[in-house]
Amino acid sequence: MNKLNNKKKLYYQDTEYIVIEYAKFKNKYYNVVSSKYRDLNLLIYSIMIYENYNRSKLMRKFDEFRYKLFSKKGKFGIMQVDSDKYIDDITSIKLVIKKLERIYAKNKDIYKTINYYYKVRNKEVLSIYKEVSNFDKK
Repeated sequence: MNKLNNKKKLYYQDTEYIVIEYAKFKNKYYNVVSSKYRDLNLLIYSIMIYENYNRSKLMRKFDEFRYKLFSKKGKFGIMQVDSDKYIDDITSIKLVIKKLERIYAKNKDIYKTINYYYKVRNKEVLSIYKEVSNFDKK
């Protein structure tokens, strides 16, 4: 039997998962995700999908609890932003929007922006971005 046929899709290759998460986050955060660049809005949602999969809401609540006990620096919010203090999901989105707008303004290239922001895990985010972008065009 061919092992390739039994291979399970990774979440960032699963169109259905990505579209459902995109719709969920767009419905929840449409009033927060407001970059002046359309492509960046789609990238913000793509990052949300990626980071939320890797650090769920439950784990982020644990991070908040841990911060309240130990006041340790960490990655917080749905966008997993490095911070010395606890920040919530909405604040993390706003911070990432500002950062991505600065990066994108310099090169006007979404792929360069992804590569600059995610130096290591960029293929997963790029894959999600492509699915979100294709769905958004429909």
